[in-house]
This record gives sequence, C-alpha cells and structure tokens, in this order.
Amino acid sequence: MVRIDARVETRDYQDFLAVAEDLNLRMLELVAGAGLSLTAPGQYVAVDRHRQDAPEGRSEAETRLASWREEDRWPFPDLGEDEKEQLRGSLDYPARGPA
Repeated sequence: MVRIDARVETRDYQDFLAVAEDLNLRMLELVAGAGLSLTAPGQYVAVDRHRQDAPEGRSEAETRLASWREEDRWPFPDLGEDEKEQLRGSLDYPARGPA
C-alpha cells in the first residue's frame, strides 16, 4: 500500500478539487510511465514483470536505493523542515504544456 499526503493551500473547495485531480492524474502518469498499473484493494497481491525486458531501469532503481541506504536519506516519510521549505510551492499548477 502506498499513501501520499499533499497539503493544498486554498480555501476554495473547487480549487482544492482541481488541484487534487491534477495531482492524482500526475501520479497515474508516473505509475504508467514506470510500466506499472494500479489495482483495486483486494485480498491478494498481483505482481507482473512489465519491465523484465528493461534491466537498465531496474539497475537504475537499485543504484538509487543503494545510494539512499548509504546516505541514510530516504524520500519518506519525514522530511526535515529545510527540505519541506525547499519543496513548498515547487509544483507548477496548473501544469504547463500539453495535458
């Protein structure tokens, strides 16, 4: 299970819904771009080898994980205040360019 929380700084509910939809669509694009897919909650876990023919992607992921492990700098769940400040407002919304 993956849980992603995002703070949307608006008081307008329609703006909130628009930003939430944009974030959800971006996450789906990232998942699909990684050759993965989502399933509905269930009592089983389905594993598919979509990227079996792309070992460079796996190697890149393994290298990144090893780097995080060595630096003890995981991307979740607790960022330091300076990292949060650096990320604050960094997502362009609405997205620029083609949808």
